[in-house]
Amino acid sequence: METQSNSATKKSFARFCISPIFKKAILFTLLAGFLVMNSASQICNYKHRKLITFDPTKVSGVSDLTNYPALINISSDNDLRTLANGGFVENANGYDIIFTSADGVTQLDHQVEKYTATTGELVTYVRIPTLSTSVNTNIYMYYGRSGAVTDPSVATTWDANYKGSWFFHNDHNDKGTKGNHGTNNGTTFTGAKVAGGINYGTTTTRYVQVGTTGLNTTSGTIELWGNPASFLASETYYFGHTTLPSYNNRIQIYNIQNGGGVQKLRLGLGNSHNVSGDIMTMVAGTWYHIMLTWSSGTYFVYVNGAQVATGAYAGLGTLHPFADIGNDGNPGQQTEALRGIIDEVRVSNIARSSDYHITTYNNQNSPSTFYTVSGAPYRWLGGTSTNWGTPANWQGGI
Repeated sequence: METQSNSATKKSFARFCISPIFKKAILFTLLAGFLVMNSASQICNYKHRKLITFDPTKVSGVSDLTNYPALINISSDNDLRTLANGGFVENANGYDIIFTSADGVTQLDHQVEKYTATTGELVTYVRIPTLSTSVNTNIYMYYGRSGAVTDPSVATTWDANYKGSWFFHNDHNDKGTKGNHGTNNGTTFTGAKVAGGINYGTTTTRYVQVGTTGLNTTSGTIELWGNPASFLASETYYFGHTTLPSYNNRIQIYNIQNGGGVQKLRLGLGNSHNVSGDIMTMVAGTWYHIMLTWSSGTYFVYVNGAQVATGAYAGLGTLHPFADIGNDGNPGQQTEALRGIIDEVRVSNIARSSDYHITTYNNQNSPSTFYTVSGAPYRWLGGTSTNWGTPANWQGGI
């Protein structure tokens, strides 16, 4: 089981929404009744919701995952267009789109990567308290509220063990809680695996430098999507960190051509630049989900849902305050940039499990098979009671 901290405070909506049937009677109640109606006024403004159901067969392992940041990637949805574009969302930035647990009232932390008002495209991560491996996990997506002017995205979508989370959709900022924002050196934004990513082109001095605040050397995880467009005979990096002058504190994931002229994935860790060589053949123009974990002298490398390498490492000590995404990470020698695209980079200070990797690969590689979204724009009716969480109060009973 993923043992991840829950730093976010759950936010519960008022459990009663006043339908037109009941409003007239409540107007004649005492002050207490008035206060109930007033406290419910904001949530009552969410006019529509859809049920999202996660498929347990796509969640790896026998133990449920906790506080899992699930990707919701909806390429287009007419209902999620803004009112001006024929949909039901009322804020041009999609600020009136939120998520709740299966009870319909407990709001879940989420963070939006992309929203397109004209098409209803939505790319967002939602922190799921318990993602089941055995039964369907249900959440609700609410939308259609007037007066929503504040972005509901929160950094606590990423648990406290994440020390960096970068979308690279249209900025280089850390979306988590540590503020390890990136500084760009020559990369450009481009379409990628999940919404946007960063393109390194063919210039080998490009990189994004990020902070390492909060990352420890006892255990950790690096995960990313990479797509090498072409190769060089020398090294080209997905992630690089090297501490001078000893070079002993390495965290390096890179491609290199072997003696037979074939491009291989290689790992540098601890005191070795080649703690694991020729891990697997890399093919240009192919997306790879790569995850490295290390803990107590043992490392694992996973690619596209499979373990591809494991072994021992030694010598990982104090880190310097930055690493390179897409280059060497050695100050003054940042001349080995990846020729290709990198997307969705995460850094953690714990060794995430193989089940986490497989689940993340399943989720991000094929979102449409990881969950289903109910089709109709279910609208609040409130015909049976004032309970916001009662399915019968919603058109279609959802």
